[in-house]
Amino acid sequence: RVVLEVRVHRSRCRRSKEKGCGKIIVPQVEGLEPHWSMTSRCREWIRANCLDLTSQYIADHIGCDEKTVRTLMNDRIDELNAAYRPQMPEWLGVDETSPSGRIDESVTVLVDVEKKKPVDLLEDRKGTSLKDRLDGLWKDAQPTGVTMDMCDHYRDVIRKAYPKAVIVADR
Repeated sequence: RVVLEVRVHRSRCRRSKEKGCGKIIVPQVEGLEPHWSMTSRCREWIRANCLDLTSQYIADHIGCDEKTVRTLMNDRIDELNAAYRPQMPEWLGVDETSPSGRIDESVTVLVDVEKKKPVDLLEDRKGTSLKDRLDGLWKDAQPTGVTMDMCDHYRDVIRKAYPKAVIVADR
């Protein structure tokens, strides 16, 4: 662990407080993150490793608070989610599962049936969530077929989104 002690000259704005100033000005130091007590290199290391290592391990290794690591990790996850654009599989599988085992906490899983790999995970099992995700990811795509439970909310969304797709009932 390396600790840097940086001394910078702080100054106060000369305009009077009545004019809305009087703020303390701290110059930006190259290589240091302005809102984090760390270097840019340290921040990038955390972002590069936060998906492979536990936040507690990183916090102990770096010597910072675990909340700082979790905040940077959540920012990284949000960036990855925003950039995620999977290709429409030829055969799409739609199903629900409950990681906790409770039916009220079920999520929707979209699967590439041929590759046997998950493509996306939705927060709930509502038809509106499925419609929003399909419109956002694959508005102009057309799968050959869709395999799914024949519950009404999935079936209606798939028929409207992909009228030419073959629908196979997954019992």
